[in-house]
Amino acid sequence: MKRKVMVVGLLLSTLAFGQTPALLGYQGRLLKSDGTPETGSVGIKFSLYSAETGGTALWEETQTLSLNGGFYSTHIGKVMP
Repeated sequence: MKRKVMVVGLLLSTLAFGQTPALLGYQGRLLKSDGTPETGSVGIKFSLYSAETGGTALWEETQTLSLNGGFYSTHIGKVMP
């Protein structure tokens, strides 16, 4: 009986880890060409491509983010799942 419970528990945990997360936390920093941080709000486009170079965009979303010393933090997937 213990063995069956353990096997079922392992299978269920495997299923939980196999799911794709709905949101992906992401942080970055934007700097001007002279190295000083960007300020204000900016539109940033996030994209995933089918290949490392020259691929087709499989997914895209644009977010307007506020910068603090050039730094931003967001969750990718909150605009376009």
